[in-house]
Amino acid sequence: MSRLLCVAFALATLTGCGGQLTTAPVSGTITLNGEPLADASVTFTPAATGIEAPASNGRTDAGGNFTLEVTATGDRGAVLGKHVVTVARIEEEKEGEDADVIDPNADTSLPPHDLNFEVKAGENVANFNLGEAGA
Repeated sequence: MSRLLCVAFALATLTGCGGQLTTAPVSGTITLNGEPLADASVTFTPAATGIEAPASNGRTDAGGNFTLEVTATGDRGAVLGKHVVTVARIEEEKEGEDADVIDPNADTSLPPHDLNFEVKAGENVANFNLGEAGA
């Protein structure tokens, strides 16, 4: 359900943009206390710049690696510019339902984080260590 809301919001932000936004590939690794963080959602949300732009999302694999995709278009990467980065665990799929992202504000298994990243032209590598769980 929350994924549908995210996609709807992202599509709404594209309406009336007036032009094509430039994207660049973004990949990286998320670790927790130095160990790979598997099955986590990684979201890059453009910082307020006066220009509406869609967010990008990826999912970490067993090695903590992710590759971003623009939520609204499916393009590889993220729009150029500064982003607020959010990492949240993904719940296991429930029978008959899609997997869902745990609310980052309610997830006490990950330490609070205030992550930012600037996406620039060309390949971008965004590695983050979330530090101690519960810290």
